[in-house]
Amino acid sequence: MLENYASCRVLVADDEPLVAQVLATNIAKRLGCLVEMAGDGDQALRALALKPYDVLVTDMLMPGCHGIELVSRVVRDYPDTDILVTTAYPDDFPFVEVVKAGATDFVAKPHPPDELHAKLIRILRERSLREQIAKDKKRIEDDLNAMERLREERASAEIKYRDVFEYSTSGMLVISPEGNVIRDVNLAFCAIVRRSRDELLNRSFLELFDETEQDRLRQGIVVLGEIGKATLGDMVLRCEGGPVACLDVSLTRINVGPESIIHAICQDVTEQREMQRRLAEIAETDQLTGLFNKRSFSSRLDAAVAGARRDQYLLTVLFMDLDNFKQCNDRHGHQVGDALLNSVGQMILRHTRARLDSAFRYGGDEFAVLLTQADGTIGVRVAERIRADFQKLDTHGTSLSIGVAMYQEGLTSAELLKAADTALYKAKLAGKNQTCVA
Repeated sequence: MLENYASCRVLVADDEPLVAQVLATNIAKRLGCLVEMAGDGDQALRALALKPYDVLVTDMLMPGCHGIELVSRVVRDYPDTDILVTTAYPDDFPFVEVVKAGATDFVAKPHPPDELHAKLIRILRERSLREQIAKDKKRIEDDLNAMERLREERASAEIKYRDVFEYSTSGMLVISPEGNVIRDVNLAFCAIVRRSRDELLNRSFLELFDETEQDRLRQGIVVLGEIGKATLGDMVLRCEGGPVACLDVSLTRINVGPESIIHAICQDVTEQREMQRRLAEIAETDQLTGLFNKRSFSSRLDAAVAGARRDQYLLTVLFMDLDNFKQCNDRHGHQVGDALLNSVGQMILRHTRARLDSAFRYGGDEFAVLLTQADGTIGVRVAERIRADFQKLDTHGTSLSIGVAMYQEGLTSAELLKAADTALYKAKLAGKNQTCVA
């Protein structure tokens, strides 16, 4: 395996200079390799013509030559360069099509830096392995006349392979293409799935996954049959007597004489994915109330308005504020104020639908709700139920003012939010503790 990447050359192609600079800086810092940049596909082709690169990390949408055409040209003219595709439009560039065109791997934007680095490390290690295999092949060809020595070398290589296979920290399997039957498996994979070697041998590799993941594996095997390798990320595997595991699976077809085998490397990324999920949840959740926070409100409002415009469904926004909350804090202290805010958050959740609606602590004592498939009349009804529930509490001299605004065709998300805010202001001017409609 490649331990030092200082001699490796990486070319980053992206028409957004800031994105390219961040990628290049992170790759150079994390891997220690030489990284250069190109501003579009044509610049990337010119750079490749001047000197060799180990890996091209390229966006799919750029000026000049880009997308599948760029991938195909690099494969044709610079076959020794591996290609790692990044794109914010995975639907426009399906994984199978990109890999068929010759790309080594695929990352959807926005991507965690660790995912990109892990895929680059895998690519560089596979390059090192291919170079080592090529050297070994030449040595074997040179020694064809020394059959005894060749047999000794093969025996030694088999022992080394067995040691690497058996004691690797990554799960490894040898799979027969006929029926995808497991012919060999190492200790690391047995530990991941919590099954013994005897329980795994001679059964289908696909049977370890549920039907959805089996379909993904079949697509990967189709790609494997065409180009000899395939990579599938975040494969969910159900373990015996334990929780699910999340695997990155790399498949390689290896010819052994007249026959071929599938070599599978399974990297357990369960902890990394769970950590990413928790960090994402923390980033968009208000820690006091458990509602979404203001940061997530903007993106979710944009998405809701885009969906309402595209699919022509009803959308209503509630914008609410705790009247006299500052006086409550001043008189009773922030602990009482925080408890009151948390109670409001829980009331909002009780009166909204978990799968359809979204509730937010917009900031301070302000809250917002997105009601999908709901018109203004329903919005007022929900608002009044929340106010009525709130009045049953010890409100410490506070009340709720609520503004209601329904999406109208042609409105932007900013205009819809402004309408709800204006309705809230009307409620405040009218004496507070009431609901007004935009």
